[in-house]
Amino acid sequence: MKSLTSYYLTIPNLFTICRITLTPLFLILIKNNISFWALGLYLFILSTDYLDGFFARKLHQESKWGALFDPIADKWLIILTYFFLLNNNSTSNLLIFVVIFRNFAQLSSIPILLGWLKRPFNVKPKLFPKIATALSFLYPIIPLFFDTFFTKSANPLLHLIESILIIVMCCMEIVILLTFLPRFYLIARGKHDTFE
Repeated sequence: MKSLTSYYLTIPNLFTICRITLTPLFLILIKNNISFWALGLYLFILSTDYLDGFFARKLHQESKWGALFDPIADKWLIILTYFFLLNNNSTSNLLIFVVIFRNFAQLSSIPILLGWLKRPFNVKPKLFPKIATALSFLYPIIPLFFDTFFTKSANPLLHLIESILIIVMCCMEIVILLTFLPRFYLIARGKHDTFE
């Protein structure tokens, strides 16, 4: 029988823990205008989302706990980063609202279902929410770093790309919410057991 330490402290889960613990440090760096190190740290944090899945498959260390812990780490990073964008007036308030609302709704479902209602569930995201999460990860690079690292001549094209991204991301977040909320209701009622 495996010990609790060997069950939880696997290499994939250590990458997930890195994503959680390094997020506040990233925000401290960006708040203090240490942009080069902040960007490097942010890219490393994003890479941990790939690395935990890669090593889980490679080392056969997939676990139900890891499958639950990974999206918690994702939502922690997204919520804190988008609150930072909000506090710095860095982008569309509508985008910030829908991204935070979607991620907070999904995050809060965990203690409600597991703690309060005692409804176990699985997390098996499909491609569409994975793309939405990837865009939520990558988008902050534009408002946080492009003015620092790119010339002003790139701004018109950048603003066009950013505007398109905001529209696409808002639509995707709303679609995900419209599928998540009915599924949450079904799981809460005991009529389903998987978020997709």
